[in-house]
Order: sequence, then C-alpha cells, then structure tokens
Amino acid sequence: MVGEKSSAGGHQALPERYDLCEEGYALYVEGLRLFVTPTVALLVDTRNDVLVTHGVPSTVRAELDALRAFGGHGLPRDVSECVLVEGAPPVDLLNRALGSREALLEILRDLGRQNPPEAARIMREAIGRAASAAARRRRRSDNP
Repeated sequence: MVGEKSSAGGHQALPERYDLCEEGYALYVEGLRLFVTPTVALLVDTRNDVLVTHGVPSTVRAELDALRAFGGHGLPRDVSECVLVEGAPPVDLLNRALGSREALLEILRDLGRQNPPEAARIMREAIGRAASAAARRRRRSDNP
C-alpha cells in the first residue's frame, strides 16, 4: 500500500529516507513524500537480521497479521522469527537502519527501551537470537 508502508526486505529499488516534520516522521522515496506518521513501526526478521518492512504502525501490524494468517505456508520467511517494534527513534538512526544490520540492532535496542517491560523482554530475546546467528555466520565464514 503506497502511502502507508515501505518494503525494505530483499531488493531496495528506490532510495528511501525519513525526515522529521511537525507531524512526525515523513518517508521520502526519490524526493516524493509518501506518508507522515507520528511513530514508525519496523518488522524485523531476527533470524536473518533483515528489516522486512517499515512504516505506519497500523499498516505494518496488518501486514504481520496477514503473514501470520498464512501460517508460513509458502512464505520465504519464518514469521515466528519476526519481531514488530514501534516507537520514535532518532531519525538518523532510523535512516541508517534501512540499510545497515548494525544500525538495525541498535534501533531495536533503543525501541525496546521505549516499550513496556514485556516488549523489552521480547526485544532482548530477539537481539540475543540475532547476535547468536551473526556469530554462527562469522564462524562459518572463518572456517570454510
């Protein structure tokens, strides 16, 4: 849905960036303002440390609900490994997280601190899984 979410997983065809404005976060794609939202949501595949999608929280939540409804049948990612976080991160960190795993993990930590205790626990677990997966990948690449 153009104007409410942005898919970041896989190939990113258009340069995306958020700017702060009076109403909140404005997403621009190639200079075109797509939407404004007071907070942003990030759907993260913690198994692969990949940003699946981002945008208006209600739209990203609806996309996650749709993925769960499919129960993983024929989907390329395991939905149980996806985590949805919402909040108001620093815009420079948000923009870096669109293309950097390190910034994505940092934003997960920051948003985890902004969320209630249960969300923070879920985030700590997700970050732990992501860090373990990254360590396994490094070990495999060091020992071909």
